[in-house]
Amino acid sequence: MPPRAMSQAEVERLTTWPTEIPRSDLGAFFHLADDDLRWLRRHKVAANRVGLAARLCALRYLGAVPENFAQAPAEVTAMLCHQLDATLAEFSQYEARIDERTRRRHVESVLTHAGWRVCDAGEWKRLGDWLVERALEHDIPAVLFRSAVDFLHSERIVRPGLDRLSRAIGAARVEANSELHRRVQRQLNPSLQTALDDLVDTDAELGVAPLVWLGTQATTASPAAIAEEIAKLALLEAMHVGQINIDVVAPERARHLASLGRRSTPYAIRKMPVERRYPILLASAAQTYGAVIDEIVQLFDRALGTTESRTRYRVAERKAEIVAADMGRLVLLDEILPVIIDSDLDDAAVGRQLRELGADRLSDAVRGEDEVLPRDGGHLELIEARFSYMRQFTPKILGALEFSASVSPSETLDAVEILQHANATNKIQVPFSVPTGFVPARWMPYLDQATESGDAIGFKHYWELCVLYALRAGLRSGEIWVKGSRRYANPATFLLPPTDWELARPDVLAITGQPPRFAARLQQIDTEYVELLDDLEPILAADQGPIKITPEGQLKLSPLRAEVVADHIEPERKRLGGRLPMRSLPDIMIEADQITGFSNYLTHANGATPRATALEHQRNLYAALLAQACNFGTTRMADLTGISVTTLDWYTRWYLREETLREANNAIIDTHYRLPLAQAWGGGTLSSSDGLRLPMEGKSLSARKLSRYFVDEGITTYTHVSDQHTTFGTQVIVSTERDATFTLDEILGNTTELDITEHTTDTHGQTLATFALFDLVGLRLSPRIAKPTRQRMWRPHPANNYTQWPNAGPLLTDHVQTDVIAKHWDDLLRIGGSLKRGTVSAALLITRLQAGARQHPLSKALLEYGKLIRTLHNLRWFSDEAFRRRIGRQLNRGEGSHDLRHFIAFAHGEKMRHRHHEDQTMQAHCLSLVANACILSNTVYLQYAIDDENAEGRRIHHDTIAHLSPARFERINPYGEYRFDINEVIKRQRHPLHNA
Repeated sequence: MPPRAMSQAEVERLTTWPTEIPRSDLGAFFHLADDDLRWLRRHKVAANRVGLAARLCALRYLGAVPENFAQAPAEVTAMLCHQLDATLAEFSQYEARIDERTRRRHVESVLTHAGWRVCDAGEWKRLGDWLVERALEHDIPAVLFRSAVDFLHSERIVRPGLDRLSRAIGAARVEANSELHRRVQRQLNPSLQTALDDLVDTDAELGVAPLVWLGTQATTASPAAIAEEIAKLALLEAMHVGQINIDVVAPERARHLASLGRRSTPYAIRKMPVERRYPILLASAAQTYGAVIDEIVQLFDRALGTTESRTRYRVAERKAEIVAADMGRLVLLDEILPVIIDSDLDDAAVGRQLRELGADRLSDAVRGEDEVLPRDGGHLELIEARFSYMRQFTPKILGALEFSASVSPSETLDAVEILQHANATNKIQVPFSVPTGFVPARWMPYLDQATESGDAIGFKHYWELCVLYALRAGLRSGEIWVKGSRRYANPATFLLPPTDWELARPDVLAITGQPPRFAARLQQIDTEYVELLDDLEPILAADQGPIKITPEGQLKLSPLRAEVVADHIEPERKRLGGRLPMRSLPDIMIEADQITGFSNYLTHANGATPRATALEHQRNLYAALLAQACNFGTTRMADLTGISVTTLDWYTRWYLREETLREANNAIIDTHYRLPLAQAWGGGTLSSSDGLRLPMEGKSLSARKLSRYFVDEGITTYTHVSDQHTTFGTQVIVSTERDATFTLDEILGNTTELDITEHTTDTHGQTLATFALFDLVGLRLSPRIAKPTRQRMWRPHPANNYTQWPNAGPLLTDHVQTDVIAKHWDDLLRIGGSLKRGTVSAALLITRLQAGARQHPLSKALLEYGKLIRTLHNLRWFSDEAFRRRIGRQLNRGEGSHDLRHFIAFAHGEKMRHRHHEDQTMQAHCLSLVANACILSNTVYLQYAIDDENAEGRRIHHDTIAHLSPARFERINPYGEYRFDINEVIKRQRHPLHNA
């Protein structure tokens, strides 16, 4: 079978018995039901009964009888023999005594009883048609192979030979490519076909092929960068890319084709056959069209934001200068007042003494016109001083993009269209009657003053700036959207359409556990209020616990006392840690791959066969991964390993992609999840998230100044860590954006075996909207909020409903507008359903809600609901010390994970050197994968150490195990020469433990 379809490990998994079968699978597939037992008892020979049972269960479990049928795992034969009152010897006799004729008869009997069928001509054609449809969706052979195996199993069709199945997949891919070309050909006319061909020919003016130029993202929000992006958009619009119906290609296949276009050289694309070349070019052009529009809007937002922040800083400086001048005036006033109020001095004496203060000093104290600041402190005036700079790019942006409004009427959109017309006709003035309802009150005096003085030019400048900043706010909130954009599209497309919601509502409610009416949900909330208030009331009444009410009526929560641990814990922890062997990162990667097979998921973007041998291919993958995770870069890794830079760059470009790195990471997490030691640390139901700040080298649109963390600029990798210490979520975010925007995304996108039901974070990871969204999707947010006693707490009913709790009841000081929630309850459920179905990301939705008007009915309903959920959390926080400790321990695990990441990504001062978000995301996922491999390695070796200690009579206590952490790195060596001696490591199997 071609290696490009499946790895050798997967081939063995499908054709042979696994070395070990999970207990859950034993119960699900190897338990014989009553009808199975009745069928087997018809066979008088005991050996036949147990042999037939093994064939039946193997068919149900693997989809075919394994080649090494006689070498069934001991747990399988033991379980079957126990159910049939047979012996292992009788199972061995079955394979020894059965002939070919009897084997065929037994196979037919098993298929008939199990309800399975062989893959005959009719089923083969059905499978072929099904494979063509799947191949139209994605073209990666490994994915198609797994899908085919799953399809055959679900349809109860005996899986044919893997060679035959591989040929069927190859034929399906050829047919799918032909069908895809036919669909794309209908979109092509001679001019578009010529334009697509021109994309991969070197342009004399650009110096590169236009396809390469189109894929090069901006790194700064400068007028030159904006002009270049607008030129890209003009090129694509000249090709009429926006009018192409890309829906003829499945979304996943379109993304895959565009990915190939980004990674392939223009020369390679030119050499491709037409049925492959044009789908790639068309998908690349269509995806680039939306990406360029999004980037133009992002650059517009960044440029206006930079100007605003700089002028705000200048406003603060001016105010500080005025305050300093006022201090001098106060000193002078202290000298003047005693002279003036002295009744013994006549007017002439007063004047004489005042003049003695000095004319220069008195004249300097007179407030100048520049010290009389307008309502906004001169903010808009300072922005207007940069008007000529902003005019270098704003007319081009307004002329290049097509705006629409999601609300009607929209004064902002009306004003934008007026400004677009003025720019198109080169008008330097606008009527004083233009719309101004969107202008902030603090900026309105500028327009009023210009109107009163008849200053048409000044009015135009100030009004235009107000329009631009209103447009920026509208784009952020979704009031204004851009045609052709993905991120700034019509908000109506974010949520499930009403017709789809009607069909999806029952399933969504079943998954999230939410009732269809808010009245029922309010009853559940009332019950939780009663239980938590009952818990808190006696604590407050006793006035001796960690939570008290001060004489002023304020809550006071004492910090948690240090946890008291048994005397044996620390010595045992140190002893176990000391027994871990010193390992290099290459050794850890090789061992982790042997345990998990994660490298099988790092597939070529085009499904191509590795160019190197199997061992060289693995070596190159490990080196490329560590080059990114340790922040070496490929040049330095080439020096360390002797692998060429070209090879490492090629592997990085074609194998290290976000989707493949996620799958590889999931393989490590799932393997770790099943380890007994990991289960002792947690059940995989609790997680935490926090941001890891990394400085930036060079310019990037993702980087921001944040003096608390960076000397210059930096980015944030936002990670989600489970209660088993593994990292299952990784995002690269802008450091100035609030963490709460991204808290929910990775939990909803979690595809590991971790069943996250509760999540914790710090203050920056929570808002009222986040609390509401977590609850709407059936999860619990349990953050550690700074100064929790100063948080407002809300009640759903009047205060007299809580008089039975004289101490705890008065803490609920504010009333929630439950009528607003009830009115929009179905809309809130629809938001939850859209998040669960993946119609919209939580980050995008929260961004829109936070940027939009606070009084929008749906936004207000979400915030009101969030008040209820956060109050329940606060009551739980105050009344349950064990809950506070559990959350604190989980947050500490996240900090430990960050320490491990800092240790791994040590090269070049941890400075991020990738300038584009896609590359930064790839590097962050590489770091997560290597960190998880280290955690897996530590867990495995800690288990070895525990087993050895117990075997030697030094029993490790169970409470010591709970205090162990696999996020340790003192026995990991990230330095030195990197050698990947795969055969040696495999032969050794594991490092020997140190003696205690």
